[in-house]
Amino acid sequence: MRYSSERGALVFYNNMRCRAARMVQPPDDYSMRRKFINGLPLSLVEGVVKARGISAEHLAMEQILAEVQKMESALKMISNHS
Repeated sequence: MRYSSERGALVFYNNMRCRAARMVQPPDDYSMRRKFINGLPLSLVEGVVKARGISAEHLAMEQILAEVQKMESALKMISNHS
């Protein structure tokens, strides 16, 4: 399962949740947050993790997802104006 810029972070996250739900022993919340962040493209990770200080250790998944979606929108706006 990979992140797709056409589909976005929400679809990526929902796919991860669906697959985790089918596992005999699903990953814990922290592992899910880490796998989500690590599965994002570098441009999003740099924007969200480095610039905004977002981390799997300190925020809930919903907060991380919201920040990633904001960064996705910002990056799309920048690329459309270039």
